[in-house]
Amino acid sequence: MSFYWVNLGGTHEEVKEKQFLWAPHDEQRRLKHWDVVGQVKEGDVIFCAYGTYVQHVAIAQADAFMAKRPVTRKKQNEADFGHQVNIVFEQNAQPVLKSQLAPDFLNRFNESCSTKVFTNKGVAQFYMSQLSTEAGLFLLETMGLSNSPIDTLVDEGSQRPVEITEREALVLARIGQGVFRQELLARWNDSCALTGLRNKALLVASHIVPWADATNEERLDVDNGLLLVVHMDCLFDRGLISFADDGELLLSNLLVEDDRKVFSLASYKGISGLTEGNKRFLGRHRKCFGYDV
Repeated sequence: MSFYWVNLGGTHEEVKEKQFLWAPHDEQRRLKHWDVVGQVKEGDVIFCAYGTYVQHVAIAQADAFMAKRPVTRKKQNEADFGHQVNIVFEQNAQPVLKSQLAPDFLNRFNESCSTKVFTNKGVAQFYMSQLSTEAGLFLLETMGLSNSPIDTLVDEGSQRPVEITEREALVLARIGQGVFRQELLARWNDSCALTGLRNKALLVASHIVPWADATNEERLDVDNGLLLVVHMDCLFDRGLISFADDGELLLSNLLVEDDRKVFSLASYKGISGLTEGNKRFLGRHRKCFGYDV
């Protein structure tokens, strides 16, 4: 299952009434944000933005296919054929303001989109962008829809049927609970791996490689986890800090000096006792967020 964002301008009412998306396909004028429509598969999730809101969540009813330009579309510079996706709307989705999404999305997900969704001034000008799985789950949760897609991702993460007890453990692991959290508490002696803080109410069982980007085995692997105090988990989750193979604390260039002082980052050298498994997962974390180590 993949996730997409589509900006609906003048076609909004047509999309609502006819329940399809269409973008031109022109061999002479290839535009990435048009061509991405052709990648959509049956069951993929599409977030439909219009005006100041992300208004709808749509589900692709079949793979994208080539279709004639809708008669309602003016010719202008559009090709006669393009990619079409037939959709249905999730009725229980709760519209959310783009401005509400922007800060978190910019910090956490924007760089992983096929076309960046947000600029510092608002939503970028494009038709469709493919999102990372983490970005998709973030939007689903924000719009009040999360259970069914998570079940789908659990099934996709295994080559065999997933038993009920394993499914429950995987769902709990996504929110840092259950067996995954208990094993991390034991691994790190009930204390933050970086700061040493021992208040369990403030400790987060954090995945190194995000749950959505991991296999089921990796989602429950204690080596794919760090026990971090809540503010350090927030920095780590957004890639604003990471760790070298020797445990050294690495700081993103996005953290200005005042940020570093507020979080007292100069007080912490890094993490000791990383396993070989931790190092493998941290290598993927650094690569994801552009650390040159």
